Amino acid sequence: MGEDEKVRSEEEVVEQVVVEQAEEAASEEEAVEEAASGEVTEEVLSEEVSEETE
Repeated sequence: MGEDEKVRSEEEVVEQVVVEQAEEAASEEEAVEEAASGEVTEEVLSEEVSEETE
């Protein structure tokens, strides 16, 4: 029983990490698209950089 719970919690952690990575990739993609269309200001870019370094 303890082993099953351990495996289940590991799967949940992996799933959460995958979701977070997908969200990060989506937000980076949006930033790239906005930059390509000239809508991104230096301020927005610096905010994203500071978020990534936290």
